[in-house]
Amino acid sequence: MSSITLVLPDEKPPSWNSYYAQRLHWAQRSAMKEDALVVVTDAVNRYEATHGPIALRFPVRLSYTCYYKNAQRRDLSNIMLKCYEDALVKCEVMPDDSTQYVAEMVVRARLDRDGGPRVEITIEEI
Repeated sequence: MSSITLVLPDEKPPSWNSYYAQRLHWAQRSAMKEDALVVVTDAVNRYEATHGPIALRFPVRLSYTCYYKNAQRRDLSNIMLKCYEDALVKCEVMPDDSTQYVAEMVVRARLDRDGGPRVEITIEEI
C-alpha cells in the first residue's frame, strides 16, 4: 500500500457558508476553483520534482488535514474541499473523483503549532 502527501502552504480552505451565504457571483466561485487548481498544481509539481511521477492504484482514501490558528472554531462539515479534489483530477493525479476512484475521505482540523496555516492532502491506496 502506497501513499503520498501534498502540502499546500498558506492555504485556508473556504467554508461552505462563505461560498453560499455571500451569494457569490459565478465568476467569484470560478476564481475560487482556479485558485485551488493553482496551489494543487504547485504542490504536485514540488512532489514530482523530488519523488518522481505520481502513480497510484485505485481506489484511494483522501485525507485532508487543515491547520488553523484556532481549530476549535471549525466545523469539519463546513470546510469546502471539493475544489481540491477537482484540482487533483485536473492535474491528472486521479482519473476521476467518483467512488470508483475515491472510496473514502477523512477531514481533520488542527491547531497550527509549527508551520503556519496550510492544507495537507494525503492520498493513500486502499
